[in-house]
Amino acid sequence: MQFIRKLLLKLAGKEIHSGEVNTAVAKASDRLIRFSGYSSTEVLTHLNSSLHGLPGEEARQRFVEYGNNEVVHETAPAWYHHLIQAFINPFVGILILLAIASLITEFIFTLPGERDLTAVIIISILVLISVLVACIFIPFPPMLPLHLLIQNLLYDISRYPCPGTTLTKNTWREQFGL
Repeated sequence: MQFIRKLLLKLAGKEIHSGEVNTAVAKASDRLIRFSGYSSTEVLTHLNSSLHGLPGEEARQRFVEYGNNEVVHETAPAWYHHLIQAFINPFVGILILLAIASLITEFIFTLPGERDLTAVIIISILVLISVLVACIFIPFPPMLPLHLLIQNLLYDISRYPCPGTTLTKNTWREQFGL
């Protein structure tokens, strides 16, 4: 079960941080804190560098060892990662288990004339609706502006009074913050 969870998290774009990564981050933080109290000359001495930079051979060696000196920008996850994230929740898991149980009891272990897939189809539709609603409410970076607009629209619609409701001046002010 743990393997499946790790696989789903990996497919969903969530990284599982190991102890090595956490240790490296802690060491780098400690080093930065320590260097913040040094003068610029002391920092350059600890880094085996100078105000004029590194000699050519040393620069090539560090390039091979550490790679490019550039900031890595976070990229947006693919759409299928977003979709898989929507499937990873307890409600969907329970619905899928119910659909499987219904398929086994009402289709596989029944006589050919008595087979009925109605429950399986209804539960599958509920899973799809649940996932689609979750996709609306789980932020997807490339679609973030649209996501915010949809959330604001849903909120605004929920604030409108029902037809036939009488509003006084006070309730109008309370309802809409005027």
